[in-house]
Amino acid sequence: MITKQTQPTIILGIETTTNICSAALWDGQRLWQEVTETARSHSKTLLPMVEAVLHQANLQLSSVQAIACARGPGSFTGVRIGVGVAKGLAFGQDIGIIPISPLQAIAYRSMKLEKTSAVTALMDARMGELYAADYVNENGIAVLKGQEKLTNIAAIAVGKQVFAGTGMQEYRQALTEKQAKLSRVIFPYAEDVLELARKLPIQPVSTADFRPVYLRDKVVD
Repeated sequence: MITKQTQPTIILGIETTTNICSAALWDGQRLWQEVTETARSHSKTLLPMVEAVLHQANLQLSSVQAIACARGPGSFTGVRIGVGVAKGLAFGQDIGIIPISPLQAIAYRSMKLEKTSAVTALMDARMGELYAADYVNENGIAVLKGQEKLTNIAAIAVGKQVFAGTGMQEYRQALTEKQAKLSRVIFPYAEDVLELARKLPIQPVSTADFRPVYLRDKVVD
């Protein structure tokens, strides 16, 4: 049961769904962030980064009122690490977790930095497939249109939207041949996850109710 306030002021953010691992903290006035770009080291780097942002803000973990966590899809191992750490920290502090899609974080980052109005966020799912979702910009927030899906590049429809995300790296040539507009935004970061958690009308859920989203049963990393 979550006993702390349901409208948190101090929020910890976690993003581990790609090769980039990041942690961020909103202390009520300022955002702090740590980023590591070393692949396959999230299990070693995430907790030290959490400690680092808390230290920078001169706060203890006990001050955190909620954790915003990228819940997937993405790298199976990365999602599992982020979700596991978020649940462990939240359970120990009896606080809730705010689940955020990394696809939404990618679209939000493009809208924030590039003022895009419509974004298709793509994440490389390996095995010739992509995680994809379409978003529109509504007052600076990336709002999902339709559903997140597991798909392939041939099925991606190109219109006036901008394409962003790790899938854009792998399929840049194919997207260019489709005459798609490409964003500079590749990765989601903890700051994006945290900002969405602050702006969206999402209530924290308990550790028991917080579950990863994979969109695929077969494990591929």
